[in-house]
Amino acid sequence: MNSRYFYVYQIAGWLIVFIAIVATIKFTRSLVDFELFMAGILIATTAVYSVFTRHIYKKKFASKGFVSQSVYFAIQSFIGACAGGVALVAFIILLTHFSGQAIQFNSQFLMSLFTIFWGNALNMFIASFAWSAIYLSITKARQLYEVKRALSTSQLEVLVQQLNPHFLFNMLNNIRALILEDPNRAREALAQLSDMLRYSLQQHKETKVTVAEELKIIEEYVDLCKIQFESRLRFKTNIDCEAKLALIPSMLLQLCIENAIKHGISYIRDGGLIQLNIHVKANELFIIVNNPIADKRTIKTIDASNEFFDTDEAAKESKSDNKFVQGRDRVGIRNMRERLQLLYPYASETVSQGKSSKIMPTDLHLHMADGMAEISIRLPLEYEDDAAKTNTP
Repeated sequence: MNSRYFYVYQIAGWLIVFIAIVATIKFTRSLVDFELFMAGILIATTAVYSVFTRHIYKKKFASKGFVSQSVYFAIQSFIGACAGGVALVAFIILLTHFSGQAIQFNSQFLMSLFTIFWGNALNMFIASFAWSAIYLSITKARQLYEVKRALSTSQLEVLVQQLNPHFLFNMLNNIRALILEDPNRAREALAQLSDMLRYSLQQHKETKVTVAEELKIIEEYVDLCKIQFESRLRFKTNIDCEAKLALIPSMLLQLCIENAIKHGISYIRDGGLIQLNIHVKANELFIIVNNPIADKRTIKTIDASNEFFDTDEAAKESKSDNKFVQGRDRVGIRNMRERLQLLYPYASETVSQGKSSKIMPTDLHLHMADGMAEISIRLPLEYEDDAAKTNTP
């Protein structure tokens, strides 16, 4: 339970208990004024003790097991209820004394005090134990949420680390070969590669970036790839103006373009055009990457490290000429799907003809036909202000 709102919840909850007790008395019989004070003292004492209970729990029992915590709250609820009953009995004795009446501690008076004590203590025990159960449930729910979020962050970092190094080794080899041919271009390429590595390292902390930021790194990546492919590699973008400030998962576009080159352009003798289209429609962002692919008749050897095309998706979407992408361990698309699920975990539910179905906030599809491959990605349309509002506690 958030410490900033704990006392607000405390006051609101015990105020509800006070109103419930007063309303019960009023509807069963006439309500005497001093009974309001009695109810107030009873509830205030129990409420103050519940704050003490929480303090001890956080200091001594927060790291204990659920059974130990439950027993602790049950015992403390009983003690707190007894404390409220004692305060109520003391108030009654003092009220009787200061009203000028002689106090006779006979059996009848003691029996009345006994009845008042246990009747009200029982009510306070129920209320206090219910509060403890709610508090413990909320605390456990928050702990589970924190663990889940930490696990998601850890999984996301692992996936990002799997995606980022793909371009590094090829680029280093290309720049090494360029040093003797064109030293100036080699220095420029090293600077571009340095920018890309700095960007990729920064994105371990920033899980989402704007499309404009990602495009800068894409342009540098394509320039580096042109060292190897030269005129065989052509790149074109068609991006809505309003889409440039939208947020997307970092390195997502870079991975799509990288694999379009690695598994498309690199296998085609004359190269081809990679086209990136990003459009906004109905509060959603649509990303489409098109690139040519070679059929199996033009390929003599296939790199065993190819890992972009997903086996299941390829089996469904590809035609016979593209069967070379089947039957291997393809993790690229699976990684992208897992990243999207971690970054956009919530689904909306719709009901149609008595049947409910969930609509995931993201989609990722691979389609291959007629010598072309297309990756289409659908994301919720988010801007930096929207993300800041969403992440505000």
